[in-house]
Amino acid sequence: LYKAPTQNTGKALIAGDANWQAYPQVTGLVDHSFGKAVEHVVALNADNKFIAYSNVPPDLPKVKTKSNSKGVLMMNPGVADEASWIVHTIPGFPKALRGYVFPPAEIQKGHLLICLTIKESQIDPIAKTLRIATPLIYHSDIPDTQMNSRPNLKKLVDGESRFVPPLTVSQEISTESAQEMYKRILVKQLKSTIKVWTTRDNILKSDCRKVGRNIKLITSPISVDGHASTLENDVSQWLVSEPGNKFCAIDKPYHKSQAKEPAMAVCIDDATIFTRFNEIAMYKRILVKRLKSTIKVWTTRDNILKSDCRKFGRSIKLITSPISVDGHASSLENDVSQWLVSEPGNKFCAIDKPYHKSQAKEPAMAVCIDDVTIFTRFNEIACSFIITLRYCRHIMQFILHIKDISLQIIKNHCSFCIDCAIELCLDVAKFQSVITRQNVCFLK
Repeated sequence: LYKAPTQNTGKALIAGDANWQAYPQVTGLVDHSFGKAVEHVVALNADNKFIAYSNVPPDLPKVKTKSNSKGVLMMNPGVADEASWIVHTIPGFPKALRGYVFPPAEIQKGHLLICLTIKESQIDPIAKTLRIATPLIYHSDIPDTQMNSRPNLKKLVDGESRFVPPLTVSQEISTESAQEMYKRILVKQLKSTIKVWTTRDNILKSDCRKVGRNIKLITSPISVDGHASTLENDVSQWLVSEPGNKFCAIDKPYHKSQAKEPAMAVCIDDATIFTRFNEIAMYKRILVKRLKSTIKVWTTRDNILKSDCRKFGRSIKLITSPISVDGHASSLENDVSQWLVSEPGNKFCAIDKPYHKSQAKEPAMAVCIDDVTIFTRFNEIACSFIITLRYCRHIMQFILHIKDISLQIIKNHCSFCIDCAIELCLDVAKFQSVITRQNVCFLK
C-alpha cells in the first residue's frame, strides 16, 4: 500500500492483480486489506499474538534509538500455521490492542506499508534479521511456549543481540564489517545496479564506478500512478534493481552516517511490484550488491549521498520528486516511505532508513519482494520521473549530431536518463541502427 502525501486514500498492489488498485480511506478500519491485516493487532483476538516495534512507538515521544524500523510480526498460537509480517513507515502506529487510529498528522506525508503472509517457520529467521536492525519493541504478547521454540524471537524480545551491524540475511547469515548500507550490502547482495528513492546527505552521491553495481539516485519529484510525491514530504525509502525484478524497502536513508548504525532492507523479487515501482523510479553497499542490479530509489536525501552510476549495472538512481501513484501525487517533502525497484528485474524493496550518509552507522532493514505486478507498478513511477520533458529537446539535438555513432563511452549517470528519455521523446525503433540504449552518453 502506497499512500501519497495529503491523500487519505492510497494505491495498493494486491496478489493476483497486475495494476494499482484504488484503496479506501486509511483513516478507517473497514473495507480495505490493510485494515483486515491489523484488525487483530488493534483489538484482542485469541488466535493472533504479535510483537510490534517502532522507533516512534504510540504515545511514547522522544524515545532514543538508532533503529528506524517499524512493523508487526504476528502468528496464530494455535494449531493453524498462520503468520504475517507487516513493515511500514508510520510513526505512532498501530496502537496495540487500543483501537485503530491512523495518526492525523501523517496524512500530510507519503507512506509505504507492506504486508507479507508467511509460514510460522519463517518467524525465527525474520527475528534474527530484526535483531540486527535492533528495533524498539513496544508490545509483545506471544506466549512463552512459542517463544521457547524460537530462540531468535526470544532474544529479540528480551533485547539480546550478539551481532555487529551491518549484516545480511537471506537464507543464510553472514557478517560484514561496518559499511554503508546501500553500496556495501544492498548492491553486493542484489548483484546489480540500483535506483534509489530516498533522502540524501551532502556526502554520499550516485556511484557509477563499478560496472553493473551502480547506485543511481532517483530525482524528486515522482508520480505514483498519478499521485505526486517529493523527497521533502515522502518518508519512504526504496529501490529497484537494474536489471532484475527486485524491489527493496529500506529503513535508513542514503546518508553517510548510516554506515555506523543498524539498518534493515526487505527485498521482494516480484515482477509486478518491481514494474510499478520501477515506473516511479542500505542502498549502495547492501541492496545493490544483494539485488545484483541497478536500483531506482524513492527516499529523502541528505546533501552528501547522490545518485551513483560509477559501476555499470549496479547504479543507484534517485527518483525525482514529485511522483504519482495511480493518480495520487506525492513528494519527498511529505512522503515518509522509502522504497526501490531493481533495473532490470522484478525486485521491489521497502527500506526503513532514508538515503542519508548518516544511515551507514545505524541499523536498517529492507524488505524485498520479487513480484512482477508490484515491480511493474513502482517501476512505472520511477522511470517516468527520473527524467523530465525539458531534456527531450537536448536529447533530440544530441542524436541529430551522432548519425554515425554506434557506441559512446558511458560517463557517470547518463545511461539511465537516456534510456528513459528515448522512450519518452522518440520512436526507439527508428533509431535502433544509430544508438544502443544502454551505451549512449548524454553530453552537455
